[in-house]
Amino acid sequence: MRTLFTQMLRDRQLSERQKQRVIFCIPKSARPLTPEDYGPITLLNTDYKILARMIATRVRPILAELIHPSQNCGVHGNTIFGSVPTVQDAIAYAETTRRPLCVVSLAFKEAFDRISDTNLLTVLRRYGFDAGFIECIRMLYGNAKSVMQVNGHISTPIPTQCGVREGCPLSMSQPFVILSG
Repeated sequence: MRTLFTQMLRDRQLSERQKQRVIFCIPKSARPLTPEDYGPITLLNTDYKILARMIATRVRPILAELIHPSQNCGVHGNTIFGSVPTVQDAIAYAETTRRPLCVVSLAFKEAFDRISDTNLLTVLRRYGFDAGFIECIRMLYGNAKSVMQVNGHISTPIPTQCGVREGCPLSMSQPFVILSG
Protein backbone atom coordinates (compact mmCIF):
# COMPACT_ATOMS: atom_id res chain seq x y z
CA MET A 1 0.00 0.00 0.00
CA ARG A 2 2.81 2.38 0.91
CA THR A 3 4.43 1.80 -2.50
CA LEU A 4 1.17 2.70 -4.24
CA PHE A 5 0.88 6.08 -2.49
CA THR A 6 4.59 6.82 -2.90
CA GLN A 7 4.22 6.20 -6.64
CA MET A 8 1.04 8.31 -6.89
CA LEU A 9 2.73 11.25 -5.14
CA ARG A 10 6.01 10.86 -7.02
CA ASP A 11 4.34 10.62 -10.45
CA ARG A 12 1.64 13.17 -9.49
CA GLN A 13 -0.87 10.99 -11.26
CA LEU A 14 -3.93 8.90 -10.47
CA SER A 15 -5.48 6.50 -12.93
CA GLU A 16 -8.84 7.36 -14.47
CA ARG A 17 -10.36 4.56 -12.44
CA GLN A 18 -8.97 5.96 -9.17
CA LYS A 19 -10.54 9.39 -9.87
CA GLN A 20 -13.84 8.05 -11.20
CA ARG A 21 -16.88 8.33 -8.98
CA VAL A 22 -19.90 6.06 -9.29
CA ILE A 23 -23.28 7.65 -8.67
CA PHE A 24 -26.23 5.51 -7.60
CA CYS A 25 -29.79 6.77 -7.28
CA ILE A 26 -31.47 5.45 -4.16
CA PRO A 27 -35.29 5.67 -3.90
CA LYS A 28 -36.45 8.01 -1.10
CA SER A 29 -39.88 6.42 -0.97
CA ALA A 30 -41.47 3.02 -1.54
CA ARG A 31 -42.97 4.11 -4.88
CA PRO A 32 -40.69 6.61 -6.60
CA LEU A 33 -42.36 8.35 -9.54
CA THR A 34 -40.20 11.37 -10.31
CA PRO A 35 -36.47 12.09 -10.32
CA GLU A 36 -36.96 14.04 -7.07
CA ASP A 37 -38.04 10.78 -5.44
CA TYR A 38 -34.44 9.55 -5.71
CA GLY A 39 -31.38 10.62 -3.75
CA PRO A 40 -27.98 10.23 -5.36
CA ILE A 41 -25.16 8.61 -3.43
CA THR A 42 -21.59 8.77 -4.66
CA LEU A 43 -18.94 6.12 -4.18
CA LEU A 44 -15.28 7.04 -4.52
CA ASN A 45 -12.28 4.81 -5.08
CA THR A 46 -10.59 3.71 -1.84
CA ASP A 47 -7.09 4.73 -3.04
CA TYR A 48 -8.45 8.20 -3.79
CA LYS A 49 -10.13 8.50 -0.38
CA ILE A 50 -7.04 7.39 1.54
CA LEU A 51 -4.80 9.85 -0.34
CA ALA A 52 -7.33 12.67 0.13
CA ARG A 53 -7.55 11.86 3.87
CA MET A 54 -3.73 11.98 4.14
CA ILE A 55 -3.70 15.42 2.49
CA ALA A 56 -6.60 16.67 4.64
CA THR A 57 -4.86 15.51 7.82
CA ARG A 58 -1.65 17.32 6.86
CA VAL A 59 -3.38 20.61 6.06
CA ARG A 60 -5.72 20.65 9.08
CA PRO A 61 -3.25 22.36 11.50
CA ILE A 62 -2.90 25.49 9.33
CA LEU A 63 -6.58 25.94 8.49
CA ALA A 64 -7.28 27.82 11.74
CA GLU A 65 -4.92 30.54 10.51
CA LEU A 66 -6.66 30.82 7.14
CA ILE A 67 -10.34 30.30 7.82
CA HIS A 68 -12.40 33.09 9.35
CA PRO A 69 -13.37 32.25 12.96
CA SER A 70 -17.08 32.65 12.19
CA GLN A 71 -16.93 29.83 9.66
CA ASN A 72 -18.71 26.76 10.99
CA CYS A 73 -18.79 24.41 8.05
CA GLY A 74 -15.68 22.30 7.94
CA VAL A 75 -13.83 23.89 10.85
CA HIS A 76 -12.70 21.19 13.25
CA GLY A 77 -14.72 21.46 16.46
CA ASN A 78 -17.31 23.85 14.98
CA THR A 79 -20.80 22.88 13.91
CA ILE A 80 -23.73 24.74 12.46
CA PHE A 81 -25.14 24.79 15.99
CA GLY A 82 -22.45 27.31 16.89
CA SER A 83 -24.22 29.87 14.71
CA VAL A 84 -27.37 29.89 16.83
CA PRO A 85 -25.80 31.45 19.98
CA THR A 86 -23.93 33.96 17.79
CA VAL A 87 -27.19 35.16 16.24
CA GLN A 88 -28.90 35.18 19.64
CA ASP A 89 -26.05 37.28 21.08
CA ALA A 90 -26.25 39.73 18.17
CA ILE A 91 -30.02 40.13 18.64
CA ALA A 92 -29.63 40.62 22.42
CA TYR A 93 -26.90 43.22 21.83
CA ALA A 94 -29.05 45.10 19.30
CA GLU A 95 -32.02 45.08 21.68
CA THR A 96 -29.94 46.23 24.65
CA THR A 97 -28.20 49.04 22.76
CA ARG A 98 -31.27 49.86 20.64
CA ARG A 99 -29.10 49.72 17.56
CA PRO A 100 -30.43 48.47 14.22
CA LEU A 101 -29.49 44.97 13.25
CA CYS A 102 -29.63 43.16 9.96
CA VAL A 103 -29.25 39.37 10.02
CA VAL A 104 -28.55 37.76 6.68
CA SER A 105 -28.78 34.03 6.19
CA LEU A 106 -27.19 32.70 3.04
CA ALA A 107 -28.08 29.25 1.79
CA PHE A 108 -25.49 27.97 -0.61
CA LYS A 109 -27.65 25.23 -2.05
CA GLU A 110 -25.55 22.96 -4.20
CA ALA A 111 -22.55 25.29 -3.74
CA PHE A 112 -20.15 22.38 -3.56
CA ASP A 113 -21.44 21.20 -6.96
CA ARG A 114 -20.46 24.50 -8.54
CA ILE A 115 -16.90 25.10 -7.37
CA SER A 116 -14.69 25.31 -10.44
CA ASP A 117 -11.50 23.25 -10.26
CA THR A 118 -9.64 26.22 -11.77
CA ASN A 119 -10.99 28.60 -9.10
CA LEU A 120 -10.12 26.15 -6.35
CA LEU A 121 -6.49 25.98 -7.50
CA THR A 122 -6.34 29.78 -7.88
CA VAL A 123 -7.56 30.29 -4.29
CA LEU A 124 -4.97 27.84 -3.01
CA ARG A 125 -2.21 29.71 -4.89
CA ARG A 126 -3.35 33.07 -3.52
CA TYR A 127 -3.28 31.75 0.02
CA GLY A 128 0.30 30.66 -0.38
CA PHE A 129 -0.01 26.90 -0.66
CA ASP A 130 3.10 25.54 -2.32
CA ALA A 131 3.18 24.18 -5.86
CA GLY A 132 3.55 20.57 -4.69
CA PHE A 133 0.41 20.75 -2.56
CA ILE A 134 -1.56 22.43 -5.36
CA GLU A 135 -0.38 19.76 -7.77
CA CYS A 136 -1.70 17.06 -5.41
CA ILE A 137 -5.11 18.74 -5.39
CA ARG A 138 -5.01 19.06 -9.18
CA MET A 139 -4.09 15.39 -9.35
CA LEU A 140 -7.19 14.48 -7.31
CA TYR A 141 -9.66 16.81 -9.02
CA GLY A 142 -8.31 17.35 -12.54
CA ASN A 143 -9.84 15.35 -15.39
CA ALA A 144 -12.16 13.48 -13.04
CA LYS A 145 -15.14 11.60 -14.42
CA SER A 146 -18.41 10.28 -13.06
CA VAL A 147 -20.49 7.33 -14.12
CA MET A 148 -24.10 6.60 -13.23
CA GLN A 149 -25.23 3.12 -12.31
CA VAL A 150 -28.87 2.53 -13.15
CA ASN A 151 -30.49 -0.89 -12.97
CA GLY A 152 -27.07 -2.54 -12.85
CA HIS A 153 -25.81 -0.76 -15.97
CA ILE A 154 -22.95 1.75 -15.93
CA SER A 155 -23.16 4.86 -18.11
CA THR A 156 -20.33 6.14 -20.23
CA PRO A 157 -17.99 8.39 -18.21
CA ILE A 158 -19.12 12.00 -17.80
CA PRO A 159 -16.34 14.60 -17.40
CA THR A 160 -16.53 16.48 -14.10
CA GLN A 161 -15.14 19.99 -14.43
CA CYS A 162 -16.44 21.50 -11.23
CA GLY A 163 -17.68 20.47 -7.86
CA VAL A 164 -16.15 19.03 -4.75
CA ARG A 165 -16.60 15.28 -4.73
CA GLU A 166 -19.32 14.13 -2.36
CA GLY A 167 -17.72 11.93 0.27
CA CYS A 168 -14.24 13.29 -0.43
CA PRO A 169 -12.25 13.88 2.77
CA LEU A 170 -11.24 17.26 1.32
CA SER A 171 -14.80 18.55 0.96
CA MET A 172 -16.96 19.64 3.91
CA SER A 173 -14.54 18.33 6.50
CA GLN A 174 -11.65 20.38 5.09
CA PRO A 175 -12.84 23.46 3.16
CA PHE A 176 -10.46 25.31 0.84
CA VAL A 177 -12.74 27.97 -0.54
CA ILE A 178 -14.15 29.94 2.40
CA LEU A 179 -11.03 31.61 3.75
CA SER A 180 -10.62 34.83 5.70
CA GLY A 181 -8.69 37.55 4.02
